[in-house]
Formats: sequence, C-alpha cells, structure tokens
Amino acid sequence: MPVARFGRKQKIVMKNKDGFLVPDGYFDSLESRIEAQIALADYLPERESSGFKVPDHYFESLETRILAQTVQVVAAPKQIRLWHRDWVKYASAACFVLLTATGLFFNHQQTLQNNRYAEISNESLLYDIDENTIMEHLQEEQTATRTVSDAAMEEYLINHYSANELTNNL
Repeated sequence: MPVARFGRKQKIVMKNKDGFLVPDGYFDSLESRIEAQIALADYLPERESSGFKVPDHYFESLETRILAQTVQVVAAPKQIRLWHRDWVKYASAACFVLLTATGLFFNHQQTLQNNRYAEISNESLLYDIDENTIMEHLQEEQTATRTVSDAAMEEYLINHYSANELTNNL
C-alpha cells in the first residue's frame, strides 16, 4: 500500500476496496500509545517471564543425548533355518539316496543293454561268414604256431640280444 509521509505522522491512502480498513485517527494516536507502553515498562518492576526456561546444564549434555538417540543400533542378523524340522532333514536325505540309486540302476541297465547289443551284433556277423573261411583261418593259426622251430628261435635270440642280456633275464 502506498504510504504518504508528512513529518512524523503517516496517513494511509487506500486505492483498493479489498484492503484492510484502519480506524479513523489510528496513526495519530499510535505514537503516543507506543511511548506510554515504553514508559510503563520502565516503571514496573521486572518480573520473571512465565515463558520457557532452559534446564541447568542443558547444552553441556545435549550432544551426548542426541548421539545416543541417533546412533543406529545394529540388530542381530535374522536367522533362517534351512531345515525347520528334523524329519525334513531325514526325508531330504532319503530322497537324495533314492534318486541316486535310481540313476545308478538305470545307468547300469543301459550298460548291460549296450553289451547285449554288441554281443548280438558280433554273433550276427559270425553267421554272415562262410564256414570254409573260418576253417581256413583256424588251420592257418595252428600251422603258424607249429612252424617256428627251436633252432629258428635260438638263432633269433642270438642275433637280437647280447650274452649279458640273456644271462640276466634267465
């Protein structure tokens, strides 16, 4: 609000209808009322205020009290049990043993089955070979083992090994 100043007294000039209304002569008597309040305060004895009072040694212990309330207390960690009941441990162990045994059994069965298939395939291959071929093979093996004479074997040993090696290996 614009204020016009004339010496010590002030007058409010209202330009707005929505503003506050001041009683007539308010500013004329304001100065005298303030001076009266000051003079009255000088003559009255001082009395204690009924307001707030700071306790003795308040600021000396303030920091420690604040720290005591704000220091974060570390709680014990929460324990979560893996096995809540004893029977759960035993049931879990039994399931583990059962699954392991089942896996080993089926693995063994698979190995046996693979061996049976190999035997059957070998037998079926033998049926495909002519009997005369098998007889010739057996006769060649027998003659190969009989044809090596003692004299040939003795000559081979003498040519390929020294006398010291032969005496040490006997």
